[in-house]
This record gives sequence, C-alpha cells and structure tokens, in this order.
Amino acid sequence: LGDVPRFNRVLIETTGLADPVPIVHTLMANTELRKAYRMQAVVTLVDAVAGERTLADQDVSRRQVALADELLIAKSDLVDEQSMARLEARLVEMNPSAPVRDGRNLSVAEIIPILSADNHYPLKGKAEDIEKWLGAGAQSEQSGEHHTGHGSSIQTFTLRLEQAMRLADVILFFQELVNYDPDKLLRVKGLVAVEGKLATPAVVHCIRDKVYPLLWLDEWPGDTAQTQLVFITDGIEKHEVEKILHDVCSQ
Repeated sequence: LGDVPRFNRVLIETTGLADPVPIVHTLMANTELRKAYRMQAVVTLVDAVAGERTLADQDVSRRQVALADELLIAKSDLVDEQSMARLEARLVEMNPSAPVRDGRNLSVAEIIPILSADNHYPLKGKAEDIEKWLGAGAQSEQSGEHHTGHGSSIQTFTLRLEQAMRLADVILFFQELVNYDPDKLLRVKGLVAVEGKLATPAVVHCIRDKVYPLLWLDEWPGDTAQTQLVFITDGIEKHEVEKILHDVCSQ
C-alpha cells in the first residue's frame, strides 16, 4: 500500500447496529493501542425520519444514544417542526449530558472541534465538564422524567452522599457496581469526596464494566462539596445502587 501519510485523527465509523462499548474498551485496554491513540468521543448520528421508531423498537439504538458524548441529527429537513421537537426531547431524556445538534446547520469546520474534544475518555478532570454532567443529571431528576418512556428501561438518576468516603470504599464500591450487572450499567460520571482529601474531589468515570483511573480536581466546582454521581442505566434502579453503596460503607 506504500507509505501512509501522517495523520492527526482516526474516525471509526460503525454500522447502525453496532455497540460502541467494545470499541471503547479495546482502545482503552490495549496497551499498544494506547501508546499511539487516545479515545476522544463517541458521536451518534440519529436519523430524524426513522429516529423515534428506531429508538422505540431497537435496544441497541437506545444504548448508542445513552453512551454518546455528542448527538447529531441527520435528515432534519425531511420532518416537520413537531416531529423534530419530539425527537430532540427524547434524546435529551435519554442522555441529558450530550449536546443535541442539528447536522443540517453544522459545517465541517464546526464538526471538527466536536471530534477534537479532549475531555471524554477518560475525563481530564476539567471542572466545566463535570459541572455540565452533574447539572444535566440534576435537571433530569427535577423534571421527574427519570425513565425515557416508550417501553424503554434506560434512565438517568443522581446519587448524592453528604459524608466523605474512604478511598478504599470508593474503589470497592465501583468494583461491586460494575460486577453487579455490567450490561445494564451504561455510564457513570461524577465527583467523590474522599477522606483526607476533602479540598480536592476525585473524578470518577465508568462505562459498563470498565472503571477508569481516578483523577483529581484542584478544587470543587460550584458551591456544593459533596459526592455526586450521575448514572445512566438500562434497568438498574436507584435503590439498587444505594444498597450497594450502603453495604460497602457499612463494612
């Protein structure tokens, strides 16, 4: 094939039936790949014409949306405003932290920065990204729309803990969590108050059964210095997670 010209980025395009998690895991877990590549973002393209029906009928499509860092809507010019509004609302319900953009209104120059974001895998510990994620989770809870409806079991909820956790308990909690039912644990991100390091919160991030190494912020974003974790799950209820946490912290 000859010499391959130097390149800055690799885009992996999958079929509409592909689960992004195995690709993310491979890029994160393979030592040789990690020397040359750094995972940046999962971008899910949603068909405006077939989107609502596909999300209602296909489980993998709901997982693609729930795991995305960015959501782009295609073919928006082929649907009316009401249909577009319903689809956008559904996507926000399923993944409140991912921006929803109309692909028709984006130029290539605007899409490149989306694909160049450096704070997704793993989180770089940027306070603004954490605040955005936590804020989206809180807004979803306040709206009372934890479940996404249409027969879907995907939901978003926030777990808060006033007291600080021992570092050993943090590690054990996430080990127990990902072993509980990894296929139903889609994504977790947030901040943890750790004993002995109360001024510098730990950033936690996991997808399915993959827990990324803890990162530390220099200070707490916003006014609330307490553990806040936002979950996107597919059938795991909040009370189940609370029980795992209670059992770990009671040991």
